[in-house]
Amino acid sequence: MEELRAFFLITESDQDKKPYEIDEIKEISIENLSFQYKDQLRPVLEDIRFRIRQGQKVALVGENGCGKTTLIKCLAGLYETDSSMIKINGKPLANIKSESYRTRISVLFQDYIRYNFTARENIGFGNVEKLHDFNGIKHAATCTGIDHYLTKLPYQYETMLGKFFSGSDELSGGQWQKVALSRALFRNSDLIILDEPTSALDPNAEMKIIEDLFQENNQKAILFITHRLGAASLADIILVMKEGRIVERGTHEELLLRNGIYKKMYQTQSKWYKQNEEVETV
Repeated sequence: MEELRAFFLITESDQDKKPYEIDEIKEISIENLSFQYKDQLRPVLEDIRFRIRQGQKVALVGENGCGKTTLIKCLAGLYETDSSMIKINGKPLANIKSESYRTRISVLFQDYIRYNFTARENIGFGNVEKLHDFNGIKHAATCTGIDHYLTKLPYQYETMLGKFFSGSDELSGGQWQKVALSRALFRNSDLIILDEPTSALDPNAEMKIIEDLFQENNQKAILFITHRLGAASLADIILVMKEGRIVERGTHEELLLRNGIYKKMYQTQSKWYKQNEEVETV
């Protein structure tokens, strides 16, 4: 109840006072971005600088706790930052009406929601105005590979998912993740932000989905967090974070030529995969 009371005490933002609206995201620029939580002694993010242009694919990698998720929450407008730190098409994010911006972005966090509704609704909630656009929903599901499973259910896309209702179908972790990713794609936004979108999948399935994702959305900007550098290698640019800062940036090939953090991470993962392949062979 205390959390509910606190929620009702939050002051609603006055969108009418913000001067700008946008109908397309062409470029996002981040300059000198820093962020600090109220209960922490040091900033989570410091001096973050990079740009995302239309059609560009950007991978964000780094150890847990280095600030990756905080960064994308700032970029999504969920955390307030100084007006000069994040700009959309050259205009400060703080001066753009939130609804105007959020309709142009799609975000999938690690703690995505598993709706106890039909498969169609689970995906369609990405854009509720097109909830009955079955062809669009099926296309999004096909891009992530979950369509193959949903079409085999008793009522196909009208089958209830989850555990709440009797007769519903409970998906595996990887299948739920594909449904959530389909929901993000169905939104049809200019910028897609993904936080570990395929962590519950095996590496081969992950690579296939990322490749299809890039191919189907070649005109959209995509920023995705991943711990698997095989998936990161498909990006146009890779940003390596450590302790709240971007310490390395470049393509997969460029970063491997440096004797830096990315190369060490890649070598460690390569050994891990090789060991697993040997175990499977035995």
